[in-house]
Amino acid sequence: IEIDGPFPADTMWLKASKPYNENEPQPYHAYIACYHDQGLIPIKLLGLESAVNVSINLPVIR
Repeated sequence: IEIDGPFPADTMWLKASKPYNENEPQPYHAYIACYHDQGLIPIKLLGLESAVNVSINLPVIR
């Protein structure tokens, strides 16, 4: 498995949004955010209908 990063959240989502908006292949298969707000807000802005959000190891069921 090849893993790149870490990247600042604003830079990572900017790089992810450009190919998405231009309907080009993404440079990565997955994007991982350590904090809920860093990951969920851009996901909802960029691809609410097609994105998947997975929360792992939460002490409560969401």
